[in-house]
Amino acid sequence: MSKHIFTEQEIIEKTRTVLHGFYSRDISTVVDFMDEHCVWIGTYDSQYTYGKEAFIRETQSESKELPVQILQEEYALIFREKKYTAVYGRYTVAGEQADGIVLLAKVRLTFVWKQVEDSLLAVHIHCSDSRDVPLQYESFKIEELSENLGWFEYLRQIDTQNHHAERILLKDIRGLIHTLLPIEILYAVSNDKESTIYTGSGSFITKYSLRELEERCPFLLRIHRSYLVHATYVAGIQRYTLTLHNGTIIPISKERYMSVKRILSEN
Repeated sequence: MSKHIFTEQEIIEKTRTVLHGFYSRDISTVVDFMDEHCVWIGTYDSQYTYGKEAFIRETQSESKELPVQILQEEYALIFREKKYTAVYGRYTVAGEQADGIVLLAKVRLTFVWKQVEDSLLAVHIHCSDSRDVPLQYESFKIEELSENLGWFEYLRQIDTQNHHAERILLKDIRGLIHTLLPIEILYAVSNDKESTIYTGSGSFITKYSLRELEERCPFLLRIHRSYLVHATYVAGIQRYTLTLHNGTIIPISKERYMSVKRILSEN
């Protein structure tokens, strides 16, 4: 019988399972996907381990910490051979702790997977923080952080303890797969057969038409032939335009204006 050939999506989902297990403090899930001789490299000097047992010992402190949420996930395959596959990407870790401190880390990752029969096992995991991003803020001082205000405005909308919330998978024109909570998407704008997705921290271009995005993201409201918007982020509406909390002004088509106004008034 031939071995199972893992798809790109299956490999990325296994990568996500390991990461979400780690940050939800379910270390046993991480270990289940590790090769016996897996090398794990983290942010701190001591987070350089060889083998499962060393990883378990090193992560004892992490297993006792509060869970945090993973946001803004991007993944892609960097190479693929008969037996080995490498995944690279980046994501943001965020969560508000009991003392009111908001934790924030932007992390880059590399995974190397080895196929053993019909299983994939991680032989190398490397996750390191971007050191030019502040790691914590006092939540009552968030308003002072003008550079990151947009990020924190929608961070407030996210349930940082709900680690099983449904996510949307969208591939950009570079082949990166973005895994997002619905609340992370502010709006989308279409240009013929390509659409640009705007989040609280940036944007990316996809090959999806706006109609395809409507099907993938039913929580977005069609307000114009070229625009979808997340109603949560609408700050105000006036004749034929609406304004988002970050100041972005988006047109509303004349034929949709009254229905959009009614829907927004009900939210």
